[in-house]
Amino acid sequence: MIEKLYLIMKWIRNLVYLNFICLIFSLPLFTLIPSIYALAVSTHFLLSDRDRTNIFTIYSKNFKKYFFKSYQFFLPWLVLLYVMGLDIRIFISLGQPAFNILSYAFIVLTLLLFVIFCYGFALITSTDFTFRQVLVLAYSLSVRYFLHSLLLIVCLLLWSFLFVFQTGMIVLMITSFPVFVICFVGRHAFNLFSQRYLSNRVTQPLNKGE
Repeated sequence: MIEKLYLIMKWIRNLVYLNFICLIFSLPLFTLIPSIYALAVSTHFLLSDRDRTNIFTIYSKNFKKYFFKSYQFFLPWLVLLYVMGLDIRIFISLGQPAFNILSYAFIVLTLLLFVIFCYGFALITSTDFTFRQVLVLAYSLSVRYFLHSLLLIVCLLLWSFLFVFQTGMIVLMITSFPVFVICFVGRHAFNLFSQRYLSNRVTQPLNKGE
């Protein structure tokens, strides 16, 4: 019991520290995407349960290393999810029953795309797969592991709810907690998938944070 409590407190400390580093690196707004990307790579490093003596060095190294690659992954997804959200708002504003049905369909599709994005983000920051391979694997994970996907959505919604009503507490992990959830759930789902379907090719994420 004491060991579990110590582990939880240690992770809270690490997430607060990572959040602080991420916010510093995000001060020029255009570096927000590389900062989030480096945060995910660093989180995978911590999840691999290796030496954690210098998180800042790990983070800064990955920030420089994946600066441009982070934009290549994020920008298409941001545009796609924005367009989907815009379409949903248009359908709802029309107020017609037929368009309401379309809006519900778009909501479901947007949730699916968001889950695929989360799995893809977890994979691209922990493996050396190509973008195409990441997309295929992310779709497979979102379909095959429904409980993981549901847990992902519920945790992120809970984080959003707490951010609205308990901003002072959540701000300490405003970036690190949602990234941790995505990395943890995505990593676990991928390990299950790889053990069953990819045992001859890969057994675990490659841990880019090294």
